[in-house]
Amino acid sequence: MSVVAIIQSRMGSTRLPGKALRPILGRPLLWHVIHRLRQSTSITDIVLATSHSPLDDPLAEAAEGFGIAVVRGSEDNVLARFLAVDARFKAETYVRVCGDSPLIDPAFIDHLIEAMQARNADLVTVPGDVPCAHEGVDPFSRRALLYLAEHARQDRVAREHVTSYFKHHPDAVTIAVAATPAALQFRGARLSIDCPADVAFLEAVYQKLGAQAGEASLGDLIALLRQDPSLLAINGHVRQKTTRQLSGTIIIRCDGGARIGFGHVTRMLALGRVLRDQEGYGVVFAMAEAQEALARVRADGFPIDLMEEGADEGAWLAALCRQRAARALICDVRSSLGEADLTRLRQSGVYVVGYDDASERRHAFDLAIYPPVPQLPALAWRAGAPEILSGWQWVVLGSPPVRLPANGDGRSRPRVLVSMGGSDPAQWLVPAAQALSTIASAATFDFVIGPGVQGADAVSENIRAVLPGAVIHVAPETLTPLIASCDMAVVAYGVTAQELAAAGRPAITLCRSSDDAASARAFVEAGASLSLGRVTAESFQRLAGLVRALVDDPQKRAAMARAARRLIDGQGAERVAGLIAQRLGERETSPALRSAS
Repeated sequence: MSVVAIIQSRMGSTRLPGKALRPILGRPLLWHVIHRLRQSTSITDIVLATSHSPLDDPLAEAAEGFGIAVVRGSEDNVLARFLAVDARFKAETYVRVCGDSPLIDPAFIDHLIEAMQARNADLVTVPGDVPCAHEGVDPFSRRALLYLAEHARQDRVAREHVTSYFKHHPDAVTIAVAATPAALQFRGARLSIDCPADVAFLEAVYQKLGAQAGEASLGDLIALLRQDPSLLAINGHVRQKTTRQLSGTIIIRCDGGARIGFGHVTRMLALGRVLRDQEGYGVVFAMAEAQEALARVRADGFPIDLMEEGADEGAWLAALCRQRAARALICDVRSSLGEADLTRLRQSGVYVVGYDDASERRHAFDLAIYPPVPQLPALAWRAGAPEILSGWQWVVLGSPPVRLPANGDGRSRPRVLVSMGGSDPAQWLVPAAQALSTIASAATFDFVIGPGVQGADAVSENIRAVLPGAVIHVAPETLTPLIASCDMAVVAYGVTAQELAAAGRPAITLCRSSDDAASARAFVEAGASLSLGRVTAESFQRLAGLVRALVDDPQKRAAMARAARRLIDGQGAERVAGLIAQRLGERETSPALRSAS
C-alpha cells in the first residue's frame, strides 16, 4: 500500500521568515523533517508541497537536492496543493507533515498509520485524555482528501490546515484511535519551530543529550524534560496558534540611536515579542536610525525594513504595508510622519495604533495609548477621535518586571544604580559622577554606559577618575539584574524609570524636556520617585543632596517602593498586544468594519 508523506512548508512564515531553511545544529529545518521521515518503514514517498512564489524557489531547490519530489501550487490554499500531490501519486494513504516539526518520531508515525489502516479508517488520532508530546503529523486516507475536495473547498480551516477540518467535523469520516506510548506521554513541551525561542529550546536539548543533528530521539528528549523541566522555560511562553486564529503581519515603526536613545526600540521589542510569540502575528520593524538599534532588533529575530536616507516616510510606509500585506501599523516614533500619511493608510484598511504620541498625527490613529501623564487631559481631540486608552496598566516595559520586595539585607551602604539611557544623549553620566563623588562614602554606585554612548571608553575613564569606587557596566544586555540588586536609582526619565517602578525601586529622575518633566511629575505625585525636573546648570548641584537624603532614610525608600509597585504591574505588553489582536479579530468578523476599510 502506497503511503505518501506531504511536507507542507513555505519560506514566507510570518513569525519566523525563512524558517524552513533556517539552520538548526548546522542542518536546515527541512532536512531534519526529511531525515526522520526516511526512517519510517511505512512511508513510500516524500513530497514537498510548497507554493509557486519566487520566495519558495530556494526551498524547492533544497528539497530536490535532498532527493524528494516537489509539487508547487497556491500560496494560501494548502488543500489545493495536497490535491495536486494526489493528482500525481493517487496514494491510498497520505501523511500530512508540518514543515516546522523537526522532532517527529518515525516509529510513532508507523504506529499511527498501522492503527488507521487496520481499522480501514480515514483519519487517526490519540486518546484525548492522555497527554501526547508528538505533534506535526496527521495520517489520513485518500477518501478523506477527496471528501475535502468535494465538501470543504471553501472552508478556511480545510484550505489552510487540511486535516484540521475533521477536528471540527468528526462525523464526516471514520476516525481510528491509536494508543500513546508511555515514553511519549508528556504535556507542556513545545516541539515545533515558530519563533526564535523554539530554535533556542531545540538546540539546548540537543546539547544536553549530546546528540548529532537529527539523531535525538523523541523518547530520550521527553526523558530529559522529565529530569530537567527547567528547559521548558526556554520557549514555554510561546503559544501555539489555533486553526481558527488570525495571522498576518504587523509593522512596528520606531527608531533608536544616539540622538533619541533606545527607549522606543526597547519597549516596542517587548510588544513585538508578545505579538509574535503569544498572539501569533508576524512582526516587522520599520526603522531609520543607528546600527546599535538595528542590532538589538535583529538579535530578537525580527526582520527589518530600513528607510533610505532622504526618502518620503509616508510613501515608504504605504509601500511597505502593501508589500507585507500588513494588518496593522504601530507607531512609537518622533519623526515627521504626518497625519495625512496615516489617514491614507487607515483608508487602505490598515489598523493604525499610536503609543504615547501627542503629535498632530494622533488624530489619524484607530487606537491611541498613553500612560496617565498630566499632559493628556490638555490634548484637544477632533470629532471622530480614536479609541483612547490611558493608565499605568497600559505601560509597556522594555524588560520583564523584577517583582521583588525592597532590598532589606541590612547592608550599611545602599546600592545606587545610575543610568542615563542607552545613549546618554545629553551627556549626563560624568556630571552625575562628579556630583555623587561628594557622597562617595555614603553608598556604592553602579554606572551603566549604554550601547549607544559615544566615546564609551573615555566616559568610563572620566567616571573612574572622579568616583574611583564606582562599578561600571558597559552595554549590558539587560538592566534586569542591576535593577534587582539596587536599593535606589538615578536615571534619565524614560522606559528605565518605568521598569524601576514596576520593580519597586525608588528613583530620582532627570528630564531632558518639559514634556519629560511633566510625565515624571506623575511618578512624584504618586509617591514613587523624586525628580530634578528639566535639567539646568544647577540640577547637578542638587543631585547629591537628594541622593544623600534618600540614602539616609530607609523608611522613605520603603514607602516609595510600595507606591511604585502599585503603579505598574509589568503586564502592559500583554494587555496592549491582546487588545490589538482583539480589535483585528473584530474587524475580520464585522461586515461593517470590513466595508469601512
